[in-house]
Amino acid sequence: MTQALTPDQVRQIVVNTVVVLLARPDIAPAWQVHLLELLDQACQQQLEDEQLFVAAVLTLLNSPEDTLPTGTRYDHAWQVLITSLRTGTLIDPQAEAETDTLDELLGAVVEAVVAARTVLPDQATAIAAELRELRAAAERADAEELVYWVDDALAVLAGESPQDRGTDHEGIYATYWQLLRSSLNENAIS
Repeated sequence: MTQALTPDQVRQIVVNTVVVLLARPDIAPAWQVHLLELLDQACQQQLEDEQLFVAAVLTLLNSPEDTLPTGTRYDHAWQVLITSLRTGTLIDPQAEAETDTLDELLGAVVEAVVAARTVLPDQATAIAAELRELRAAAERADAEELVYWVDDALAVLAGESPQDRGTDHEGIYATYWQLLRSSLNENAIS
């Protein structure tokens, strides 16, 4: 590591960590050694963001429930890592900026719907109004998949089961729909 982590190194950290935690815990010791080497290099070069990011990933290997953001320039990769672990679907951390924005949008909708269905039911009307505005904007932009996805989110917000909706979504939409389903399942909502 010469300066900061390269995009390929960040991708490798995300992908390998997801593989270790979801499918290959037997290679965790070797992966941990590699991460410790990266951390040592970052410390020697006094690269604070890299130190925090790699240390957070090392902590995640031992405590998968530790999902707080690192507060570094690698927070996007961190969020991709956490979302991949929650959904069981590997998301490419080198997604384009447009996808990053879509990630943020879909993630915010998931959080809002889950909150309205669990801890903030009094906010459901306001959230529904915002989702209808989002749907109208998606319709104006001819973003058909987003329109369908928001329709499903509105149906779930209105009380339908997320298991009964969202079966035709693909790609990033399917990933975030699975996150919505699993989040509501964790809260025993059907």
